[in-house]
Amino acid sequence: MEGHLKEGKLSEEKIRSLAEKLEKDMVEYQRRLQETVDEKIRADREKQEAQEQISKLHSELVRAQSSNANLHQESRL
Repeated sequence: MEGHLKEGKLSEEKIRSLAEKLEKDMVEYQRRLQETVDEKIRADREKQEAQEQISKLHSELVRAQSSNANLHQESRL
C-alpha cells in the first residue's frame, strides 16, 4: 500500500514538473511570437514609408523633367 502511495506521489510530482515546464515553454513561445509580430509590423511600416518616399521622389523627378523640358523649349525661342 505504501509503495502505491509513493508511486502516486512521484507520478504527481512528475506531472506537476512537466506542467510547469510546459507553462514556461508556452510563455517563452508567446514572447517570441509577440516579438516576431512586432518585428513584422515594424518592417511593414518601414516598407510603406519607403514606398511613400519613392512615390514622392518620383513625382519630384517628373516635375523636374517637365520643368527642364519647358526651359529647353524656351531656350530655343
